[in-house]
Amino acid sequence: MRIEHAFQEERDILAHALHVSLNWRGYIYQVVGFVGAVLLFNLFQEIGVAAGLTYDQPNIPMMKNPWYYIFTVLGAGLGYCWLSAANSAVVKIADERMLGHLGVGHVLVQRFLTKSAVAVVLLPAVCYGIALTATLLLCIFGAVGEVEHAGNFLLAVLILPIFLIALAGFVATYVGLFVLPALTGGESTSPRETVSEILSVARWSPHRMLLRHASAILGSLVIAAPFCFVAQGALFLIDWAMAQVVGPGASLLGYVQSFEGFLPSLLANSALGIVAAFVFALPISFLSTASLLIHRAAQETIDESREAYLE
Repeated sequence: MRIEHAFQEERDILAHALHVSLNWRGYIYQVVGFVGAVLLFNLFQEIGVAAGLTYDQPNIPMMKNPWYYIFTVLGAGLGYCWLSAANSAVVKIADERMLGHLGVGHVLVQRFLTKSAVAVVLLPAVCYGIALTATLLLCIFGAVGEVEHAGNFLLAVLILPIFLIALAGFVATYVGLFVLPALTGGESTSPRETVSEILSVARWSPHRMLLRHASAILGSLVIAAPFCFVAQGALFLIDWAMAQVVGPGASLLGYVQSFEGFLPSLLANSALGIVAAFVFALPISFLSTASLLIHRAAQETIDESREAYLE
């Protein structure tokens, strides 16, 4: 009976999260967040490509010039923080809606983002730094694997550390994009209080929190599946039409990548980002809202346990 009740509670949380996520204001903010993140990433990537063209050693291939990687990492970080801030705004809208405040406008969201700027930007930046460090370590391990004779043996010995580093990078990325926005958007807390809330809930029941967040991730994939199917079908039809008109082998992605120059390439790649934003906006909003409800359900259980202990 206890297991049945647990699964029923998880199901109710996910169903409520989906219902709250179906809101046009939150959807618009989520689309703006996703488009802004893609635009920032493409912008800095194009700057890196342009910087590589003026590199002192022109014989070095584009993918090996340092400016390309520096600006790509910087653009990814800014896009990551932008998307996390948008997720916080979406959670704020969902929280106000659950409180019965249906007239949530851009003034309220702007005031919230301005007031909570430190928590909304600083904490995701820290999470991105952790994920970036994990990625660099994995790249180092990958280079170790290319060492002649001893490389494969060293990778076999380091398989457990590699797995733990990859897991830490994924957890940090997920926390920065969904768990932190759920706390900053749902409550007016300082960065220190936000971290304290995460640690207290994580200590409550790690396996239960893992089950709930894993269920939320699975639910977001189920929501995204039909959107991805429609988008993939549309892309297939476009590629087929281009192959009939232009010739065999023609494709939309190939056409987008054929644009040269800073501005044309930026606009072409960002246009694909806008399409992806409409596809993934609802699943991302669902994950942010589900994280909010998961945290509050865990916090209510902790409070009830403390009250029962005091009595």
